[in-house]
Amino acid sequence: MDQVQQRVQQHAHTLLHTVGLHAGEEVAWCGTQTDLIQGGISPSLRGWAWRDQLGVPDKWRNRAIGGRLVWQAIAWAKLAHRDRVIVLVADYDEVAGAGCFYQRFRWDVMTRERHGWRGQ
Repeated sequence: MDQVQQRVQQHAHTLLHTVGLHAGEEVAWCGTQTDLIQGGISPSLRGWAWRDQLGVPDKWRNRAIGGRLVWQAIAWAKLAHRDRVIVLVADYDEVAGAGCFYQRFRWDVMTRERHGWRGQ
């Protein structure tokens, strides 16, 4: 990761998008949202953040790039006084190793969706 630079984009005060770059190539991305109560509409989500996207192309995996971006997202969520994180993982991503990746952060499965939504 020493040769990978990070670009951080903060949108408003509730969304952080971090990108890892190597020689101008995007090698990882991570997005985090901290306002899940939506102005009081969903008060039960107070204190939660949502890691809404994370991607590392195959040729860049297992180099600690995704982990560093997730740790940065966690630190940013803590600054926003969020102590819990929601992570959605598709079944095909879990099979590809995402489940093991998230266990490194001591994040456990709370629920599984049998027939989840799939993008086209």
